[in-house]
Amino acid sequence: MLTQLDVSQNSLSRVPSEAIRDLHHLLILNMNHNKISSLHAKAFQGLDTLEILTLYENSITTIDPEAFVGLGNFVMINTKIAGQLSDQPLRSVI
Repeated sequence: MLTQLDVSQNSLSRVPSEAIRDLHHLLILNMNHNKISSLHAKAFQGLDTLEILTLYENSITTIDPEAFVGLGNFVMINTKIAGQLSDQPLRSVI
């Protein structure tokens, strides 16, 4: 069972929701150093056990208010963008 996934440095332009949505035992998702510019609605849906999400060194400028819908055990987001955007989208997971 997969509990950690590192997809850093893959030039991803968006969260690959279709590929990760069935990883129900995933605890840590590292998406650092990609080209992600926005987090779409339900981007992490299905990752109900995810505890740590890292998004350092992306170009995120937009976070949909429902981007984190479905994250049941979500504990921490590690990213430099959190302080640069309105905290409204993050309130639903904090």
